[in-house]
Amino acid sequence: MQHPGYACLSVRHHASLTARAYTREVVSFASWAADHPVVLRQGWQLLGPPTQVRALLAFFLASEMKCIVALGRDRCGFETRRIEPTWQTGRRLERLLAALRSFYTVLHEHGRYHHGNPMDADGARRYIEEERRRQLQVFVDAHGRMPMPADSGVDGVREMRLSASYFRLKGNQWLPEILDEPALMNRVMSAGEQWGWTLRETGLVRILFDTGCRVHEACQLSVADWVQSGLCDVNYFGRLATIRMAGWVG
Repeated sequence: MQHPGYACLSVRHHASLTARAYTREVVSFASWAADHPVVLRQGWQLLGPPTQVRALLAFFLASEMKCIVALGRDRCGFETRRIEPTWQTGRRLERLLAALRSFYTVLHEHGRYHHGNPMDADGARRYIEEERRRQLQVFVDAHGRMPMPADSGVDGVREMRLSASYFRLKGNQWLPEILDEPALMNRVMSAGEQWGWTLRETGLVRILFDTGCRVHEACQLSVADWVQSGLCDVNYFGRLATIRMAGWVG
């Protein structure tokens, strides 16, 4: 099973460390599938249509990762697969699922995968859009107007987080949540000032809030990265220690 060009293409869409981690996950999964007798007998292909890919991944999760795999249904009505790790699973599966989503998204965008993303449920985005329109109509019917923007804090409407993912992990202790409180950054910065943060800690937190990148990605920024970005003036005395970021800090 081939994964044409993903390693080269992924660095255009992700930070270098993320791209390498995702590529390792994809290569490991593809190598397992290329030699497994059941996969070969069933004719499942990594670049096959979504039904094949989902069957291949469900078999991998059940047979190799020792997960409980069951059909489910999203609140919007479309079919999903519920994945519940067991004590035999041995490792977290978030990175594998994220890597495969990236794999099919990147290849599709570059014309190397000619189907819809198999990591998304069939028709999921249409169902989600219909549900959002329904929720909006409920608000309009109740208040006689459109809701104010979430940042205004007037209506206190918190949009329900809806996912198009076909494979859903359950039973994990940590669940991601969107942080959409407008005052959160000011509260964090104020706490840091009281605690005695240096310019380094202040800069890191501003980067995290302003870009949405991961902590390890922000920590690995170098002076060269900032010079190439053209977004700042730099006085170099060490990695990020005394960077003066025009428009960001100071």
